[in-house]
Amino acid sequence: MTCDSCVQSVKQALAPFGDTIESLEIKLDTRQVVVSGSVSTSDIVRAIRAAGLRVAVAGKSSSGSHLGSAVAQFVGPQVKGVIFFTQVTDEDCLIDVTLDGLQENEEYLLALHQWGDMSENFKRVGNVLSDEKGEYGRIGTLSLTNTTGKLNKTVSANVDFLYGRSACLHNKDSIVAAAMVVRSAGVFQNTKRICACDGTSIWEAQSTI
Repeated sequence: MTCDSCVQSVKQALAPFGDTIESLEIKLDTRQVVVSGSVSTSDIVRAIRAAGLRVAVAGKSSSGSHLGSAVAQFVGPQVKGVIFFTQVTDEDCLIDVTLDGLQENEEYLLALHQWGDMSENFKRVGNVLSDEKGEYGRIGTLSLTNTTGKLNKTVSANVDFLYGRSACLHNKDSIVAAAMVVRSAGVFQNTKRICACDGTSIWEAQSTI
């Protein structure tokens, strides 16, 4: 989002939501869009992306309190990218994935595993997260555009329970890449950083992968 034309594109993209958006603030200088209302975060993301603009969810607050967010960064050598986790309600977590370096004509499954220990070629990550209803850690398959895989999905999970787990990318019967899920900044507390331990900006992550 770099010009007034981008601002108009965002407004037009969100216009169909009507009264479900109570207020809309677009900050061109910091490239931020702040939306208040009952429309879901995932619907906002899809609408703005459909307008041809990149989107990175910085977080969400409810009644003035941040519900929590996390990030997992894949640093290569083959697979690079970022997964953002944003708690959008007390029960639901929005997971936004962009990964580069994937092979065309291959199917990849993203899953959350018990442990963040990725030593011994990912043999110590444990099982896929599960409960009595099944493996809720199976997030889904990535849709490929050339060699970039994208996934945007809301799942029933609490981000506080995901810290220290591993996000693993499966291909056939093996894990080909993994990254630890770590705590991320709250809503606009650190809008340009993926997490406190890394210098990569959200927009660099969206641009370079």
